Amino acid sequence: MNWLRKIDRIQAKVEGWMISYALIAITLVLLGNVIARSVFNNSWTFAEEVGQFLIILITFVGLSFCARWGRHLKMTAIVEFLPYKVRKALVIFVTIFTSILLFYLSYLSVQYVSILMETGRTTPALQVPYYLVSIFIPLGFFFAGIQYAMEAVLNIRNKELIDGTQDPILKEIRRRRERGDNSFVHRSEVSETAPSETADNEKREKDVELQRQNPGLHQGGRKK
Repeated sequence: MNWLRKIDRIQAKVEGWMISYALIAITLVLLGNVIARSVFNNSWTFAEEVGQFLIILITFVGLSFCARWGRHLKMTAIVEFLPYKVRKALVIFVTIFTSILLFYLSYLSVQYVSILMETGRTTPALQVPYYLVSIFIPLGFFFAGIQYAMEAVLNIRNKELIDGTQDPILKEIRRRRERGDNSFVHRSEVSETAPSETADNEKREKDVELQRQNPGLHQGGRKK
């Protein structure tokens, strides 16, 4: 399972880079087109096409990225009032159903891309084959389906409600299991602060406790 986690972490970094650089690129292209049209009275003919390509990339790569972090919109107004076991069963059913649906959409998208390859259609300005742009559609559906399948497995294996494969509660669960502690992890017990900030807080608490026990010490354990 460790090698699967490594692959998943690498994929998460690649998705983050793609979305980040795509957002920067679309901003630069559209802003440059506005300046070219306003100042030089000459628009970039490729700007609209590049913008559309990047929107497709951001949308379908972001589909998997948001599923990983549990950031997709959810209707929880009624679910939150249900008993815990019913909510748990509902989450497992929804994640499995969503995963199957995304895999099916990925299959349909592959057929769509293959049709584009057979027709040989290209974009008007850049003459880029449409299938090269559309390849992100089945990939996005497929990787998002994997994320929801993994989320379903995590919810089946753990007593806690898991929201995304990168849910911060998973680190606390693994940490307790390594110590042989099988107690239930409440979401309120999980710190949402960054690791560096959490480490600083823990060090500060240790210094305060050390000073309380030894009044003759400076912060950090040094004698006065």
